[in-house]
Amino acid sequence: MQIKAIRTLGQPESYNNVGADNRILIIDFGSQVTQLIARRLRESGVYCEIAPYSTAKQKLREFKPLGIILSGGPSSVNSSSAPL
Repeated sequence: MQIKAIRTLGQPESYNNVGADNRILIIDFGSQVTQLIARRLRESGVYCEIAPYSTAKQKLREFKPLGIILSGGPSSVNSSSAPL
């Protein structure tokens, strides 16, 4: 599958060239680099969207991504106050 380059603003030239199978969902748990991750993926020709962890379940159903990136936050995964 050949993927057309994505413009600097993160908008693909044509969604037909990106393909429905080439989608990545970035679930944001408060990381400071989430936007940078998305930008690098887009520069590589990968269509991606960012969803906050609180809406991730619904977004997974609607978006049907090929892959998922969990973008962590400052909370420890062992902490009782860490997001679930």
